[in-house]
Amino acid sequence: MGCEERDFYANTVQVATTLYDVTLHFRLQTHVFVETEQQPQVEAKEVCSIRMSPQHAKSVAALLVRQIAEYEKDNGLNLPVPPNIKEIWDQYCK
Repeated sequence: MGCEERDFYANTVQVATTLYDVTLHFRLQTHVFVETEQQPQVEAKEVCSIRMSPQHAKSVAALLVRQIAEYEKDNGLNLPVPPNIKEIWDQYCK
């Protein structure tokens, strides 16, 4: 069975963990307007799921942190994130 390269875009991810694996559920969320005067509804479509061992997930997380930190440093940026995520980032990325 061959493996073909695929390109995905997702704007949200849900993480599920067990003792033996970590699963990343990547989704694409869009706002759908049902009625013009109503609040938009959020529609989520699963794009793909990636399963890996906790050790692999830890390695991927470390590599992502390093890449983002270097990107911010190289471009003179401080990318905005929600306060709960900023707290985690600041705790582990000093």
